[in-house]
Amino acid sequence: MYRHVFWFLMLLLLLVSIGYIPTFSAFIFLSLFSKKKGSIFHFETIFLCCWVYVIGEMLLHIYVHSTYFFFFVQVN
Repeated sequence: MYRHVFWFLMLLLLLVSIGYIPTFSAFIFLSLFSKKKGSIFHFETIFLCCWVYVIGEMLLHIYVHSTYFFFFVQVN
């Protein structure tokens, strides 16, 4: 059960990261081919970093868009 959820989230993350920044998704592919446990490009480590990045990117976009929205509403 855990592995199915993990791979579903990985696929979702891959699609989102390709949509945001294509070069960042290269880290995901790099981690897929990394088999060493001590490697900095270990699969779970990159997976976690990608999720933190994507969530941060989404929050930043929400903040920026809401700021612009309220600015233009107040101006008009």
